[in-house]
Parts: sequence; structure tokens; C-alpha cells
Amino acid sequence: MNAKIENINGITNITKKKGVPLKILQLTDIHIGGSFSTRKKDKLALQAVEKIVNASDADFIIVVLGSCAGNARFQARKLREQGKKVGVVRPRIFRPFPAKQIAEACKNAKAVAVLDRSDSYGSPHAPLALEVRSAFHANGVDALVNDYVVGLGGADITLEQMNTVFSDLEARAAGEGDGSIKYLGIEE
Repeated sequence: MNAKIENINGITNITKKKGVPLKILQLTDIHIGGSFSTRKKDKLALQAVEKIVNASDADFIIVVLGSCAGNARFQARKLREQGKKVGVVRPRIFRPFPAKQIAEACKNAKAVAVLDRSDSYGSPHAPLALEVRSAFHANGVDALVNDYVVGLGGADITLEQMNTVFSDLEARAAGEGDGSIKYLGIEE
């Protein structure tokens, strides 16, 4: 490709043959290429971690993708009213993974639960949990991590299950449990 590359104030401009610049912005781990939908992509990148509910001072945090985040946030608000320091982090996207944002949101937590709606056979952890653990390791976060697989086959994730997760986190911080993967809502 015949192009000219310039870096001006942290923004890389690549000018193609026709003289039209193609801008590449870097926002933490998220790289966005210029196109007709750049503004939409920029907004998405800035909201890579869409909902952070009371995570800055939380001792116990749930990291969850998608629709079950609503129940996690609802339960977190109820527990906050009871004086418990809990929070919820909901990544908006999975790829590219917002590792720095999640690590930053969870840096002060004693224990973190990662809820996945899928399992990764042959792996000791589910996909989201692997990414969160990797993000913590890369960014020096020492929080204990519990993995949960929930809602398999489209099963509902209940408020009772969310309460169980927060209770498990308190127990884990007290030295109980080993952080091995747990399956919620599976009937035998």
C-alpha cells in the first residue's frame, strides 16, 4: 500500500494514494479505524464498559455480560440499601476485550464473581472468566475470582441466584471456597 503515516497528538493519520486521510484512534485497548461510521464506533469504544454500578467502593463485584446484568444490578441495589458494599460491572463488548477498563473498575474489590452464559469445555474457566482473570493479572489486580456458568440453554437467571453469588463472594473473602467453576440453575 502506498501511504504516508503521520502521528499528530496521539492520532495516527494514514493518507492513502487519493489524498484522503484515514484516521486511527487508540482508546486504551480498543482500536478504531476511520470510516463512515467512525463516530458510532468512537462512542461504542468510550462505552466499552457500559454499566458500572457502585463499583468504585465495592468490596464484592459481579462482572456480567448481556441481559442477566439487570438482575445483578437490581440485587446489588437491594444489598446496598442493607449497607453492603457490592457492585456490578457490565462490559458492553467482548471483542476487543476492555481489559484495562474492567481491571480499573475492579481494582479495589476483595472478591469478584464472573458470570458466563456459556462454558468452555476442556478449559478450567468459562470464556469471560478467562478474559477477566487475564486482565487482572496483566493490570496487577489481586482480587479473588469466582467463576459461574449461568442460564445455560436460555434458562432464567433469578434474583435468588444473584444473592447466592454475592453471599459466595463474602464467604470467599473470608477464606472459604476455592474459586472453582460453579454452575447455577442446572437441574440434575
